[in-house]
Amino acid sequence: MIKECWKIYQDSTGQWTNKNKIDSLKLLKEAARTKFEILQQGPTNLLIQQMQEQLKEIVESNETGQKSFFVLPALEKPNKDMR
Repeated sequence: MIKECWKIYQDSTGQWTNKNKIDSLKLLKEAARTKFEILQQGPTNLLIQQMQEQLKEIVESNETGQKSFFVLPALEKPNKDMR
């Protein structure tokens, strides 16, 4: 698309009007803006996704621990005074 827009803008055969050339420049501007926005937000989005996956793993591991059927009582050492 970008390549075609530049062809329209640089055309000297008279096939394209000045309005067509201006429209192609507008499209090029929008494409560049979108590209920079994606590049700017990309690392942030990747970091958020990694953090969400880590949080999910932590929550799942905690839920697994809470689903056990029984809890072993703490072992107490016998008190010497009770003998």
